[in-house]
Amino acid sequence: MQTDMPLLRSLNCFTCIVAMNVAPVRSFARLTYAKFLLLFALIATPALAVERCAICGKELPDKFYVMTDRVTEEKKHVCPTCANLPNECFVCGLPVTGDYVSISDGRFLCARDAKTAVLDRSAAQALAAEVKDSLDRMFSRFLNFPGTNVEITVVDRVDLQELFKTAGDSYSCPNVLGYIGPVTNNGKMHYEMRLLSGLPRAQLKAVVAHEYTHAWVFENVSQRRRRTLGHDAHEGFCELVAYMFITAQEDEEQKKIILHNHYTRGQIDLFIDAERRFGFNEVVDWIQYGTDKLLSKDEPNRIRDVEMPKKLVAKNPKPYRVQGQ
Repeated sequence: MQTDMPLLRSLNCFTCIVAMNVAPVRSFARLTYAKFLLLFALIATPALAVERCAICGKELPDKFYVMTDRVTEEKKHVCPTCANLPNECFVCGLPVTGDYVSISDGRFLCARDAKTAVLDRSAAQALAAEVKDSLDRMFSRFLNFPGTNVEITVVDRVDLQELFKTAGDSYSCPNVLGYIGPVTNNGKMHYEMRLLSGLPRAQLKAVVAHEYTHAWVFENVSQRRRRTLGHDAHEGFCELVAYMFITAQEDEEQKKIILHNHYTRGQIDLFIDAERRFGFNEVVDWIQYGTDKLLSKDEPNRIRDVEMPKKLVAKNPKPYRVQGQ
């Protein structure tokens, strides 16, 4: 009779031990101490976990796809079936299946991202009021944002892009997130703010801060200066306010989104640098009274080249930082 336990060829489960002639061993007393410890470990150790598709949850085949979740920046393993699904989430970029949300303009939201998406007007208005309150407190010494005269609603991508197709406007941005414009009715002016539906709350906050800054520019920068102010600088300043707001919110993910967005053609980086070097008040002075079209990377000190009205020169304060930073 064979008394010595054969070498184990598998560490998966107790069944493997039985299959390898452990049965002839009549009692645990006949095992050496070392073999007993090994046997105990095998019984106590669960089978190796099966890797599953990040989308459907089924076991992955030998060949699968690796996709990046744009929200978490994690690499996800996806089975071929899910990788070839026709629709993807507007927010995370992964294929959608099961309990996803369809938006009227052809976009989709996965079940996870739909939970934080702002889809209706009331939710957008409440969020905008929250952002407006924070902006007023942060920038109270510099900027007065319009308040009650702002009408806010959410629209789909098709309707939002139509707002930019005005006469003489060559706008062609494929991923616009918000719009604000002045409207005069019976001699009274108000603003219409349109926000893209389906954005996550955190991202929509940054968009609202950006759009409120556009309204401030319209009310506080002369028409003459707005004509000489470059489009990229105008957008860069609005992004700066959004960036400072998001920084106060301690939202690192949204800060990355702003910094990685290239539609200001580098002006956002120059505005951030200028605010750190010279203070926010000098940035505001340049927006209102600057002589240049854009901020200069090679000559950052030109932000101080301004043509301020004489009555304001004596009141111009020394640089200081915005509260909350």
